[in-house]
Amino acid sequence: MYKFTLNRCSVVYMVNSSCYFNFLLVFIFFVSIPTMASEIVSITKIHDRYELGLYVDILEDPSRELKLEDIDSESVSGMFIPSDTVSPSFGYTNSVIWVRFRVLNTTTATQHRYLQIDFPLLESATLYSSQDGVYRKQEEGTGFIVNSPRSRRTPVFDIDIDADTISTYYLKVSGEETIQLPMVLWEERAENIHE
Repeated sequence: MYKFTLNRCSVVYMVNSSCYFNFLLVFIFFVSIPTMASEIVSITKIHDRYELGLYVDILEDPSRELKLEDIDSESVSGMFIPSDTVSPSFGYTNSVIWVRFRVLNTTTATQHRYLQIDFPLLESATLYSSQDGVYRKQEEGTGFIVNSPRSRRTPVFDIDIDADTISTYYLKVSGEETIQLPMVLWEERAENIHE
């Protein structure tokens, strides 16, 4: 049988070392969170449909006061959390939901795609896409009168992705109903078949 004896200094050292180690692990975890972001969606000529749920980062804004300039800033950018589901769902909420995703066009030509949010009850969805440093704004949802030649049952946005570039998109969503975001990026021909 073995007998261990510890004096007071040994115990204090073990406790302090353990606390220091635990603190270090927690610190490393929280420092690394802002650098974690969802993967980039790579557009190819082969695929005509991309489910975006696992490729998006999400930020809930309970104050409903954040603007695009805030969302695009370094201080707020690190607050986005990568989605862990194919169809992010928020239930009934008074918050504004911000979604960020990045798309890489691996082809040598500009690609035209449609972003569909396959949820017909979505009241307000605004897509911001950057082109030459200026954001373009598109609005869809049951709260908007859409002057489009296409009749749609769900919000659909036009997206042009320049050749060999990574483009970042922000989607601002709000409403009185439940918020669900089954997001699909379609090639034009495939989207027309789906609709």
